[in-house]
Amino acid sequence: AMFTAFFFMIIFVLLSGIFTPISSMPAWAQELTRLNPLRYLVEVMRMVYLKGSTLADLTGHFIAVCLFAVFFNVLAIVSYKKS
Repeated sequence: AMFTAFFFMIIFVLLSGIFTPISSMPAWAQELTRLNPLRYLVEVMRMVYLKGSTLADLTGHFIAVCLFAVFFNVLAIVSYKKS
């Protein structure tokens, strides 16, 4: 489980836009980053630190992260099996 988690975390970090801007990635990778929650965190950090964005500017990213939270929590509840 630890190896699998490490494997996916490396992929998520590489596709988040920390090291390489998302705009310079291939088209298929740009579309794949839409499913990566870390992408939205990196964009929010850049918007706040570099541009001084307000909460109104971050609303779209906040909604995306909330949708990820709802999806993964519902997935966890549905997949939970009492033993």
